[in-house]
Amino acid sequence: MKKLFNFLVFTIIVAFLYFLTILIDIRLANLGIERTLFSIIIIFFRTIILTFWGLGITYNKLWDKNTLNRKKSLAVWGIIVIIFFMFINTSLLILSKANKLYRYAKNPPCGWEGKIWQSDEILGFKSVPNATGLETFSLGGDIPIRFDKNGFRVPVSYDSTAEMKRPLLLFLGCSFTFGAVCLAEESFPYLVSESTKGYSINTGLCGGGLTQMLLLSKDLIPLYKPDFVIVQYSQWLTQRATSLGAPTYFSKIPTPYISKTKDGKNVISPRAFNSKTFEVNVDKFKKTKKGLKDYTCFLFEIGIPLYSYNGYYIITTILKKICGIVPSPNKDYKDVEQFVFSNIYEICKKNNSKMIILNLGDIQYSQNSHNLISPDSDIIFAEADSLLLCRLKSPDDYDKEYKHWYFNGKDSILKDPHPNQKAHKIIAETIIGSIKGKFTAEMQKKDTTIKPQRKKNNLELKEKQIIK
Repeated sequence: MKKLFNFLVFTIIVAFLYFLTILIDIRLANLGIERTLFSIIIIFFRTIILTFWGLGITYNKLWDKNTLNRKKSLAVWGIIVIIFFMFINTSLLILSKANKLYRYAKNPPCGWEGKIWQSDEILGFKSVPNATGLETFSLGGDIPIRFDKNGFRVPVSYDSTAEMKRPLLLFLGCSFTFGAVCLAEESFPYLVSESTKGYSINTGLCGGGLTQMLLLSKDLIPLYKPDFVIVQYSQWLTQRATSLGAPTYFSKIPTPYISKTKDGKNVISPRAFNSKTFEVNVDKFKKTKKGLKDYTCFLFEIGIPLYSYNGYYIITTILKKICGIVPSPNKDYKDVEQFVFSNIYEICKKNNSKMIILNLGDIQYSQNSHNLISPDSDIIFAEADSLLLCRLKSPDDYDKEYKHWYFNGKDSILKDPHPNQKAHKIIAETIIGSIKGKFTAEMQKKDTTIKPQRKKNNLELKEKQIIK
């Protein structure tokens, strides 16, 4: 009876401490505090509590004081405790991520609806050709998304029988170029093509970086030989090119990245690990009734398989990096930018395409773009940062004027930080101004329809290092 009483008291104390960590976690969430570090600490503390409880209930059953007095038994006991600790910690981490994903599925502040993105061995991920779907938001309306047969973003009303015409403009960039939170016809690639009476190829990749932009340029510029190649220049594009993964709403997607060989040459290394992020069907649980049965199904169907799989590959990748099997990313931003932009420039030169660097994101950082390639090159610069600031009464009005806001009847709430329709018009104006005078009468006499010179996609991963 005494043993049972001691067990209950011990369990209640452990349960109280565990419940306390839950209250702290909820409190942090309500305060809107950045929880990444706190969550790791809380999970670690919970692991200690559960390990302590496991040791307590097995005392005098599986081990006792004598176990600690013998070297051999102590070593075995220590290994078992470490394995148990790691199992509990991993389980709690997976459960924590699964809980966040479940909350996201039930009340997503923003996201995607429909199968419009897919995993890709070369780029890490890409759009699904001919796909349609929605960019969804809890505030305001959703945005319809459509891709053509090549996977380029086009308006919903796009005529699939329409042929490309000159001037042909190829746009390389991230979600800013893609036109996130805007209709395709409100994005600057479309506005520029309308103004020049040409055709735009919008390859903007949400969450993409310089690595994907370089890979796409190697494939698409020789294929379409565009008149102008507009290349977005933003600091975060470089950061993504020096990371092993790209951000999504609930997981990281493995992507190719820039690394260095032993002799100091920059190369593109392929994605270092695999992921099941695009294989899970989170949409299935967005409309199901919230409850224990629904949560259990979600946990075993999506949460545990997804994060167990991803966790395994992330851990093995870290170990491979330590052992030198997987090359580390090149963290020299300037070196990476010079490598990427000089390669794109050379590709443009070989195919008689005019390269335009679109400075977008930070006016101070954008100044670096002018030192990437030799000053005597014929690169055109579109200073969107400067024009966006020039159109403001005060620099403090930037967020108010150029981001997406939602009015709930009382206050204006920031819906999304991407450029809004007004910003896209000014960015388009900058690009059009940079092109002005470059579109000659001789170019107008060219055949206005464009046919790709080959059908085969040459984005082939022949070796571990794609570009040398």
